[in-house]
Amino acid sequence: MNSQRVIYAEAQLSGLLRDATSRRYLSSDGLPARNMLFRAEPSPYVLAAGDPAASYVIVGRTSAQLFIGLHQDSGEVVAIDSDELYRNRAWHVNADIAKFVASVTEFDARVPFYTGEFTNEKVEESAASLTSKLLEIDPTAFREDPGFWQGLTSDVAVGDYSGV
Repeated sequence: MNSQRVIYAEAQLSGLLRDATSRRYLSSDGLPARNMLFRAEPSPYVLAAGDPAASYVIVGRTSAQLFIGLHQDSGEVVAIDSDELYRNRAWHVNADIAKFVASVTEFDARVPFYTGEFTNEKVEESAASLTSKLLEIDPTAFREDPGFWQGLTSDVAVGDYSGV
């Protein structure tokens, strides 16, 4: 781990993550160590979630205390509630880890989304612009309603993440 990226050793991932593309990405490019939305785990681990349960490799946690995991076989990125009572669902976030990192990086680059006078037009324009860019990065990002990225763009549309 360096101050900017968390890069996992192949040995950390080989017994946990069967998706070879995700393993390569995590052991070469890695994850942002920390940003506005996400904090990478220093050591990934497996967690069962969903109904029916599936195994996900947890690689981080959001500021809202959602686990970010990768499906062991497909590499799909999901959000899982950290409260054990609500682990009956794994919400789709992105199609793969590279698209997740690109999306998080895009979000982070835009904060604050607007400065100065707060107007409905300004916040709605910021949310629409972010939505458009996230869909360009990953057309599957908004496939669930409600969903991870939809929730964040809704937050932006009501004035969260502003510089006011």
